[in-house]
Amino acid sequence: SVMPTSILIFVLLLIISNSAWSKVIRPIDIRSYGCQSPLLKSASALLIASSLRSSPALAISQTPLAPTDIESDLYNKPFFNFPPAAVLYPTNFLGTWNCNYTFLNSEFTPQIPFNQLSSDPNIAGFRKYSILRFPDIGSNANNVKLQYSKSASGNIYEDIQYNTISLLPSFFPEGSCAVDKVEYDIDAYPNRLCLFFHDQVSNGRIELFTNSRKTLITEDKINSMEHYRQSTFRRRTGQRANQIIVDYAIVLDMQRTNSQSFQGVCKILSYLQPQDNLYFERPNKPVAVFNYAISMEKIVT
Repeated sequence: SVMPTSILIFVLLLIISNSAWSKVIRPIDIRSYGCQSPLLKSASALLIASSLRSSPALAISQTPLAPTDIESDLYNKPFFNFPPAAVLYPTNFLGTWNCNYTFLNSEFTPQIPFNQLSSDPNIAGFRKYSILRFPDIGSNANNVKLQYSKSASGNIYEDIQYNTISLLPSFFPEGSCAVDKVEYDIDAYPNRLCLFFHDQVSNGRIELFTNSRKTLITEDKINSMEHYRQSTFRRRTGQRANQIIVDYAIVLDMQRTNSQSFQGVCKILSYLQPQDNLYFERPNKPVAVFNYAISMEKIVT
């Protein structure tokens, strides 16, 4: 009958997805990544043609870099998404951390000409603010304060509101960008965030939805993969609002180096969307991968 067949197909896809994820949860050796950014050192920067055009920091190297994560089946965009629960952390995360984000390298698919990728407004990473936690790909952010708090029930969670207000302006020159308000309710809607901000060009709003989340977090490591859909709106005075919609994933691999610090690598995977003209070229594989090194040092008071 139709129903048992549908259930069987669903179960098989779920097993395949979980099997692939088990391979993602593996240590990443930060020594395999060079610390000099090819985005910052090669090719000419993309021109800014609108308020949602490319980040000035994003000068692109079109040479694929090893390892070739962009072709790995481990990073395919999932077909099925289940509303994920909020992430809880071990007690040693409680408190405030000083974090540094250093751009490492990038990789682009040879399957699609680079000028087509970079001119597509709906591919995450090629426009300022298109990735909430990394709003200016190619730039570094230093001495960012992140906070983990305790709920009334005693659970430790990431303070999303505090961290977003702290993180987003850190990728830009001081005073050039500020967060006006963050709407987030970890109990009612742990998978939705709305942020209002302004910079020297315009006012903006970001709506972020977490479509899927897989995590393995202990006192010694953080391994996670989260898939997002983000809408970014910006409006200049007297003009219509611009909107971009992007799909991306963030893969985080952090290892504890001592009792008060973590180090690791973050991968940002950008995907096409069904309405994109290029979608059927790569319907579920990333078209770009951006790598950052991250260090976290706990502030002891």
